[in-house]
Amino acid sequence: MSILRNYGVIDMGLSKMESRLKTQSEHILIVDDEAAIREVLTDFLEENGDFCYIASNAHEALSTLTENPITLVISDIKMPGMGGIEFMKEAKQSFSDLDFMIMTGYASDYTYTNIINAGATDYMIKPFKLEELKAKMERIKRERRLLNKLKEGNRALELAMEKANLMSIKAETANLELDQIFDRSTSGIWVIDSQFEILRMNRTLSGLAGKGRGKVRGLKCYDVFPTSLCGSPDCPLTRIMNGDGFFECDIEKRDQGGSRISFLLTATSFFGLDGELMGMVAEFKDITSRRQAEVALEKANRELQRLSVLDDLTQVANRRRFDEALNEEWQRLSRDRAPLSLIFCDIDYFKLYNDTYGHQTGDDCLRAVADTIGTNCQRPGDFVARYGGEEFIVILPNTEAEGAVHLAEDIRQEIERLKIPHMRSQVSPYITLSLGVSCVSPSADITPESLIGVADKALYEAKNQGRNRTVLKVVDMEGMTDLKFGTGN
Repeated sequence: MSILRNYGVIDMGLSKMESRLKTQSEHILIVDDEAAIREVLTDFLEENGDFCYIASNAHEALSTLTENPITLVISDIKMPGMGGIEFMKEAKQSFSDLDFMIMTGYASDYTYTNIINAGATDYMIKPFKLEELKAKMERIKRERRLLNKLKEGNRALELAMEKANLMSIKAETANLELDQIFDRSTSGIWVIDSQFEILRMNRTLSGLAGKGRGKVRGLKCYDVFPTSLCGSPDCPLTRIMNGDGFFECDIEKRDQGGSRISFLLTATSFFGLDGELMGMVAEFKDITSRRQAEVALEKANRELQRLSVLDDLTQVANRRRFDEALNEEWQRLSRDRAPLSLIFCDIDYFKLYNDTYGHQTGDDCLRAVADTIGTNCQRPGDFVARYGGEEFIVILPNTEAEGAVHLAEDIRQEIERLKIPHMRSQVSPYITLSLGVSCVSPSADITPESLIGVADKALYEAKNQGRNRTVLKVVDMEGMTDLKFGTGN
């Protein structure tokens, strides 16, 4: 393994076959004032089948964006002149769908929240590993691919529905003798008189009914091709004879082989030469493919909804869902004048854990911690989310500070009992948690953000006091904080 730390890249020695991204190619703009970083990223990404463009500063990058079909920008955060965040905001004014991955070697100056809230899709901390870049690229491509499929599905459904809704039958008794009008249609068509007797039936519908065309005239329609509407108030002929000039609905039937077929049934009235209502003309249009598209679209929508509220790795709620849940509880508890507590959890020395045991083991650790937190939060209303990286957050409605601290200590001790080895931790030979607790009675004078900020300060205090402990801070009516006490080792 060669390490290019001077240029902010750690090369893990991935083979060409192993590192190849199995998705469609991207057009990537690399923006960095370090030529070596531009070269390393270009070589890696082009080796994986992507097209790369380079720029040494933001102004050069903006010019490149206007001249090329860029789909993703990888930009350093600190550059001469315009910085990465400012460049991203300006670029998104003209290219709102453009994905941005921000690189920074100043992790202490920029948090994950700062960068994502500024509009970035993801970010990396220098020095970074090429396998990390690969994983992030795959995630960005996967999410874009899902979104594109959803858009394509929506468009396909819209086209199918437009085509179905525009279909109408205009027939006159003078044309009933022209069988070709019926037989050229791929949809099933018949003409029924006011007594439910078949006057005409085309070849397609005869095949669906399993009847010869010459043998159905004069037979009752409900005997030849019965549907679930027969005998009901929604029988198309009954509706037409009662004054509805047009009737349309979806029905399902099974063909002679037992396969289910979906139809769009469209019925319209027809009149004799004297203007008297004679019966109806009905079309059975096969919409099985449209139905299948609707099912696929519904499945894609459910999956998209699931992805939008869950953290893919830990399967607890993600940051977006946390923000929604906190606002919902804030409004509810404001009305009830009940307390609301937060627990901010951070895995101690997790970066050292990842560096020592590898990202796959780190992912296992994150899952174990998330499961343990969730197991301890079993009350109705308790809400667990991954806030970002190795941070988790718990919403506890109707919970006073004392109860929140008690639960935080239960979580901390349960994590210790897992005895997940951590040889480079400075507080324990095992994985531990630092926890910050905040509590408030929501009101119009205090914002949810202030509660998060106080919990974050409590977490910071827990780390300063030696980690592997719980610290409580309470929000007063002016949004300030009052340090109460800390527990732990």
